[in-house]
Amino acid sequence: MAQRWQWRLDLGGRPLLTIYDLPVAVLIFAVIATLVHLASTITSPPPPEAQAIDLSPLKLPYYAFRSLVRMFLAYGLSLVFTFVYGSLMASSRRAEKVLGPLLDVLQSVPILGFLSVFVASLSVLMPNTALGFELSAILAIFTSQAWNMTYAFYQAVRSIPRDLQEAAKIMGLSRLQRFFKLEVPSAIVPLVWNTMMSFGGGFLFLSASEAITVLGRDIRLEGMGSYFATAVEQLDYQAIAWAIFAMIVLIALLDFFFFRPLLSWAQRYGQGSALEANYESAVLLALRRSRLASIIKDKLLVPSLNFLFFRMTRPPNLPVVAQSSRLQRTLLIPGLLLLVVLLAILLYQTALALNDMLKEISLEMVIRLTGLGFLTFLRVLACVVLSSAVWLPVSFYVALHPDFAMKLRPLLEFGASFPANLFFPLLVMAFLALGIPLTFGSAVLMFAANQWYIAFNVIAGAVSVPRDLAEASEAMGLSFAQKVKKLIFPCIFPYWVTGAITSAGGAWNVSIISETLQFGSQTLECEGLGAAFTQATTSNHWPTIILNIVLMSTFVILANRLLWRPLYNYAITRYGGET
Repeated sequence: MAQRWQWRLDLGGRPLLTIYDLPVAVLIFAVIATLVHLASTITSPPPPEAQAIDLSPLKLPYYAFRSLVRMFLAYGLSLVFTFVYGSLMASSRRAEKVLGPLLDVLQSVPILGFLSVFVASLSVLMPNTALGFELSAILAIFTSQAWNMTYAFYQAVRSIPRDLQEAAKIMGLSRLQRFFKLEVPSAIVPLVWNTMMSFGGGFLFLSASEAITVLGRDIRLEGMGSYFATAVEQLDYQAIAWAIFAMIVLIALLDFFFFRPLLSWAQRYGQGSALEANYESAVLLALRRSRLASIIKDKLLVPSLNFLFFRMTRPPNLPVVAQSSRLQRTLLIPGLLLLVVLLAILLYQTALALNDMLKEISLEMVIRLTGLGFLTFLRVLACVVLSSAVWLPVSFYVALHPDFAMKLRPLLEFGASFPANLFFPLLVMAFLALGIPLTFGSAVLMFAANQWYIAFNVIAGAVSVPRDLAEASEAMGLSFAQKVKKLIFPCIFPYWVTGAITSAGGAWNVSIISETLQFGSQTLECEGLGAAFTQATTSNHWPTIILNIVLMSTFVILANRLLWRPLYNYAITRYGGET
């Protein structure tokens, strides 16, 4: 049927172009136009303070385009960071002891902390262009995307069966070949699912990344985040509704053109569970049948990647050991020198910051902020408990009725990628109408934003319950409670721990937007470390900013080491699960 639509300029009986080449050509043109547009904005002057954002719905397509470009650039950085950092952490026990805790610290630093550093540094280095603020927004979005992808890649590589690792060594694969042929394929499925979560996290903090109100500056970059932030500040309910509608359309388009093709392509590497199989994508079908896409892949992408990565297939006369040692000698010395320089700069700046901080920080301030940290910690625990109370019963049902996971899959896809803060104004209106203080409402806002980490993990655990054991429990006439206790919960518990760790880490970051809310001219606040951090960044008080970052990082690390990590080890030793 499809051959009717092929334009046959026969060269040996093969069609030169097909109808599938048309959308590919449009995609290439769109990418080129986007690059040209980006090049023109790089040299433009910096945006003025308190730049007016047009709340007309006609501006939303352009704002969505600008935000989407920033999201994909940040996602590209996140992928590079994931592959480099996650691979290093998984390949060496010594590196893991250093990089693991460092990743905990990076995950716990609030996005406004990163944004303060980015704006302060890049606006000085690039004072006369908008590039500094654009890079600040992109890097801020990167900090909301990268960490969960890195954890997913690290855990996937660590769980590769030992026999496959030994087979790779016997076959003489180089380190780079093992990375591309073994590690990346093993991590494709969790990386794709975490891509949706990362886009959701990026959209969640889009307002903070584009409406830059830190260090005494109010810069509004054109984008969906600034549009929504301005609409909330002006209490323009029509604009808020348009923003929600535009985001729903944007997520639907992303699902069709990006998420769905990724899931369809990635299912070849999956285990065939209900969450991974039976994806079809018209976009991926068009790419596979397009002659133009095949030419670009075979003549441009593959040769470029081979050249960029030192020709992944080694020369026939060069032994593996010789090639590996030469590559290590080539990269080791410059890499070590760069690392030493970066560490020296970091230590010097840290020493200066600590010196200034100690002069202005009192013991009373430390005690007060520590108390606020405990209040935020209680909200984080409430968020995890509330998410578990909602999704664990659902996972118990899915374990006994795995086909129900197929019906839940669209909800998980949409929920993981949709920014919950778009509904924050509606929830705040409900809190005000019902007389619920933000002290308790903040935990509900955290739940709305972070429930999907637990949801996806426990549902994935539910579909992993062995069907023969489930059928055996049914044949033995066990009650529902007995099935949960003896079979389902032991299978799901390790997955729940993983979801709880990531959900708690995300909730700490969400505290900066859930404990302080701008609602028109009214600012709603509750006591907590997130609210204190927002106040510090608004007042541009660096000692307090640094102290907040240190305290929040300390709380997250202690929670991971004293609560979540023991639970994770217990899940592995008690139930023998792998997450």
